[in-house]
Amino acid sequence: MTAIDTIRLLGALAVICAAAHGCGLLFGALRQPPVIGEVVGGILLGPSLLGLVAPAARAALSPPPGR
Repeated sequence: MTAIDTIRLLGALAVICAAAHGCGLLFGALRQPPVIGEVVGGILLGPSLLGLVAPAARAALSPPPGR
């Protein structure tokens, strides 16, 4: 693993954590369990939505397996 791979990994983790936390706060404000918002945040960043809307952003967030 090179230094640039480590930086990309940390950046991806930061984006995932921020999205999960943000959706958790939003769901908490809507009087729903925050963990459901965190799951929804993960789904939004996955191939379900982000992969359809912005495939390049999805590829930058998580490279294909086997790399």
